[in-house]
Amino acid sequence: MHNRLKKDPYETWRPQKKLYDAIQEKFGNAFRKKLQLENFVCAADITLQECEQGATHLFEASKSTDFRMHHWGQITINRFNTIVHDDFHAQIRFDLPVEQILQHFSRKALKTQATKDTTLAIKLEGRTKNNPSRLRAVCDLTGLRAALCANAFKTFIRFVKKNRDYQVKKPWDTLMFVDGTQLDRVNFALNSSARTTYLYIDANSDDEQFSNYLRKFRSGN
Repeated sequence: MHNRLKKDPYETWRPQKKLYDAIQEKFGNAFRKKLQLENFVCAADITLQECEQGATHLFEASKSTDFRMHHWGQITINRFNTIVHDDFHAQIRFDLPVEQILQHFSRKALKTQATKDTTLAIKLEGRTKNNPSRLRAVCDLTGLRAALCANAFKTFIRFVKKNRDYQVKKPWDTLMFVDGTQLDRVNFALNSSARTTYLYIDANSDDEQFSNYLRKFRSGN
């Protein structure tokens, strides 16, 4: 560890910088103008050749009009996973064929739908403020699609209406919706020690699951 810390970081970064500069020169214009991509990143554990291969496949996918109709924030090229994180960010396996990239991301919300879902989520969040449960409902800011966020707010609103005498016991004061299908967000919820007054629930939960979970934290139990 001592030897690694002593190592000049630029020795590792120099070849990577050359590749990023080459990718930007070759594909940057298409990424910015066609995809309106905010950031292109390659995971630290993949080779320069794998990074370039992933960038090439992404460039070919960007020729599709349907592919360009989605929001693209940050795309990370990695060795193993292809994941839609939310309405903006995604991971793509470096060797995933272009046809499979197009197929996988066809389920991603279009820009118009994502905007509509975001507006609805904001509206529903406003409806949950100052509710009798004493819980402030919020959405995870990382990895949660606006449609799933809106759906969770709807479920919470139904719970409050059906359980008008429900009040959460102290110290809990905030209910955060996370996407339970994403392992990193589940780990975040399970291991979060910074937010000592937060309860975490899978935004995919149905009414019964929602109710069973919140009843565990009812005041007076």
